This record gives sequence, C-alpha cells and structure tokens, in this order.
Amino acid sequence: MTAALSAHESQLVHVEEQQRRMVESVRREARALESRRRGLQRQLEMERARLAAVEGRAREVQELMGVAEDAESVRSSRVGDDGTEQIRNTAALNVVRKKKQ
Repeated sequence: MTAALSAHESQLVHVEEQQRRMVESVRREARALESRRRGLQRQLEMERARLAAVEGRAREVQELMGVAEDAESVRSSRVGDDGTEQIRNTAALNVVRKKKQ
C-alpha cells in the first residue's frame, strides 16, 4: 500500500505543478493582453485627436469656401512666380485671421 500511496502522492504533486504553471501562464498572458489593450487605447486616443484636428481644419476650409463664395466681389487673382494663379480673398483671410487670434 505504501508504494501505491507514494505513486498517488507523486501524481498529485505533478498535477499541482501543472496547475501552477498553467495559472502562471494565464497570468502572463493576461498581463500581456492588458498591456496591449492600454497601448491600443493610447493609439485610439491619438487617432481621435488627429481626427478632431482634421475635422477642425475641414470646417475652417468649408467656412473659408463659404466666405469666398459670398465675397466674390472682393476677390482678386494674380499669377504667382511659379506660374500658378493665386487667389486672394480679403474677406476670407480676415475670417481665418480672426479664428487664429
């Protein structure tokens, strides 16, 4: 009977060791996943900030375009040094300048 008890005890020790390793493995994975989650959260926050900046810039451009359409009489154009037409809209520029202040 002693040999059977010894074998059974050895088997229990082996099972406990496996369980301990599994629990530690799960803990490591949980820490890694939590770290990854935090990184993705930071990345999402940065992307949201970029999106907000782009949306703000798009609103400025839309407002500028709206002012440009309304202020056709104030608009003047000239050819720049590089040969491209440069449009100057004083009403639109004033709106942009006021927003930047």
